[in-house]
Amino acid sequence: VKWVQPPDRTRNGMDIRVDRNDQTPRIIADDFPCTQTGPITDVHFWGSWRGDQKGMIYRIHLSIHKDIPATAASHSMPGELLWEKDFSQNEFTETLVADLTPEYEWWWDVYNAVAGAIPNGDQKIYRYDIDINPSDAFVQEGNPSDPQIYWLDIYVLTENGEFGWKTSSQHWN
Repeated sequence: VKWVQPPDRTRNGMDIRVDRNDQTPRIIADDFPCTQTGPITDVHFWGSWRGDQKGMIYRIHLSIHKDIPATAASHSMPGELLWEKDFSQNEFTETLVADLTPEYEWWWDVYNAVAGAIPNGDQKIYRYDIDINPSDAFVQEGNPSDPQIYWLDIYVLTENGEFGWKTSSQHWN
């Protein structure tokens, strides 16, 4: 395990919409430190369906980018594309990991910011597990004395439903 950032399973948790079923080019990214050189051979992320109206993911797109460090005028952000790959339905697994009933988590479509975050967005959390063939994997570089920062971004293609990537309560950077 090189980096783990589990989902926020509390009332403060939120899903940020990352599906493109309405042709909006949504993409969400998060940064992570690398302190160990080697291939990234699996990725796990958590998500939910708006209103728990479950659709089907038929493709997951992952990409890894260099880091553009924060400045006094801006936050850090993804930079140059280093690796990308699409994964079809038979290349990932989906597992229901939690049902928070009677509690709800938030839902937010940042591309529809006028609407704002929805307080009763969903109650079910799913985990998506993707195994990556080592010959196709991104090889990260870094060590404890010289860590490298990378960005992972995700978007999904779905049939029906609106899908969101879960926020975490364990933030880094």
